[in-house]
Amino acid sequence: MTVGKRDPHWKPAAYEKEDDWIRSYYGCISDGLLQPGEKAPAHQSALLPGQVKLVDRNNDGMLNDEDKVLLGSQDPSFLFGFNNTLKYKNFDFNIYFYGEVNKLKGPSYYESWATKGYQLNQGQNASTGYMDTWSHDNPNAKYPNILGSDDYGTGDYFYKKVSYIRCRNITLVYTIPISKRIMNSLRIYADINNPFVITNWTGVDPETDEHEFSYPNVTSFSFGVDITF
Repeated sequence: MTVGKRDPHWKPAAYEKEDDWIRSYYGCISDGLLQPGEKAPAHQSALLPGQVKLVDRNNDGMLNDEDKVLLGSQDPSFLFGFNNTLKYKNFDFNIYFYGEVNKLKGPSYYESWATKGYQLNQGQNASTGYMDTWSHDNPNAKYPNILGSDDYGTGDYFYKKVSYIRCRNITLVYTIPISKRIMNSLRIYADINNPFVITNWTGVDPETDEHEFSYPNVTSFSFGVDITF
């Protein structure tokens, strides 16, 4: 969603434009991890091996707002849903899907905790992402070293466009033939809530994952009897 008209007193930052999305992400462009023997860029002179290099877009020798770009929107390109009920004799089968396409998301739960070195020092439980953080023995690692980033952050290094389709609910109902003199209806059912999700997201849950604080949608099963007198 783009903005139709801005407040007349709005003063854009160097990286903002009038027609940007309402919930936009902005940041510097990343350029991989600094490797041993590689000279730190002038605009990140204190950068250490295993930390994220960022692009100085205007080549002025420093990083600031003028080097940031519009990365994308927190809102998906579009939402969709599908709900259908099939009936056959005394059976009713219902299935419900929904999803989002091309929603920009930052670090997942695993990625956020992977570069927080203080966890190890404090003896806390750590993300499995630690197994793929940069070190001199693992220079081709997926994640930066446990020092995380320098003062300029990690730019778009962890950002990615995410799509998913979630099966929210599957219900099977059987209506038992019974005399109306006894009761109006007798139905037994089985229900699965959140059985699966198909996604390119590699974190905990594409819908609820937000940095180091996240909890996945829970899968639950229920069985029951519905009696109407």
